[in-house]
Amino acid sequence: VTAAYGTKAVFTVEAVGDGLSYKWQYATKKGVSWYNATSATTGYNTAELKVAVNASRDGYQYRCVVTDQYGNTAVSDAARLTVEQAAIAAQPEDVTADVSTMASFSVAVSGAAVKGYLWQYKSAVGSKWYNLNSATQGYNKDTLKVKATIGRKGYSYRCVVTLADGTKLTSDAATLTVVTYP
Repeated sequence: VTAAYGTKAVFTVEAVGDGLSYKWQYATKKGVSWYNATSATTGYNTAELKVAVNASRDGYQYRCVVTDQYGNTAVSDAARLTVEQAAIAAQPEDVTADVSTMASFSVAVSGAAVKGYLWQYKSAVGSKWYNLNSATQGYNKDTLKVKATIGRKGYSYRCVVTLADGTKLTSDAATLTVVTYP
């Protein structure tokens, strides 16, 4: 199973028999010893195991021991968990917009669950980044919309993305070019 950081990986097993019971096991990527999953893991004793995906579990293997009412057991093949690495998959791009129109900047993240977005700006001559607030449409979404005004000519925009685990990723900056007509 390949899953994004901060999500749940789902492993399933199918078995036929009477009075089946299930016991999921895992092995770390560094070892070959198998350990029983505990009640802290959703579905540890059912046909479907749900594992919280985090960086430390990358490469872990999971298998299920199925036992019927007569004590006969069967062990499934092992399945490996691959954790996708979080990254900004689509960076905001420079925008050229006519004065008084709306300009849009977007960002996309792959490999992780997103907890939140916060767009920032800096002026054409400044070096300090400032957080946008609710006065700006999409300031906390994956797409920001700002009105192209003369005062915003040359402004740069970037997004700070907070992942489910609290990690922050910062996008590249994109510049707003405002076109005016005589």
